[in-house]
Amino acid sequence: MFVVEPIPDRDQRVPFLKHRGFSHTIGFAVLVGTVLGVIGWFAGDRAFVLVGEWLTGNGYSGIGADVASSRSAVDEVFFGLFGFTVGTFAILAHLIGDVLTPMGIRPLWPLSDRSFSLSLTTAKNPVANGLLLLAGTAAAIGVFWLSFQGALPP
Repeated sequence: MFVVEPIPDRDQRVPFLKHRGFSHTIGFAVLVGTVLGVIGWFAGDRAFVLVGEWLTGNGYSGIGADVASSRSAVDEVFFGLFGFTVGTFAILAHLIGDVLTPMGIRPLWPLSDRSFSLSLTTAKNPVANGLLLLAGTAAAIGVFWLSFQGALPP
């Protein structure tokens, strides 16, 4: 999540993209989630086979066969949904942070040009950024903890 969350601000490094343009929309969040979902599906469906084949080809045929056969225990749909969820919510977390700034965002673009801003803090405020990082970390830990406690569906 910490790798994906800063992606929207990479628009500042691409000359033809406007900062806080498409990369700061709900559509972009869904796009990133979809890409990570496809990667998750592929990893869940194929990774065990590829690793098993590599191990077998490098003289570890017993271990390679075990790894390849454990593929059936892995649900590629779970990994796909996990990738989609992490990708989408990481970008949405970034958008929530940017809504706190005076510049705001246009999350519904191109459907609407309406800008949303709470003007609570600047984007470069180290205290606000530290608190947002702490809150995001605590939320992620809480979700993982609740998942392992059986409070959330798998």
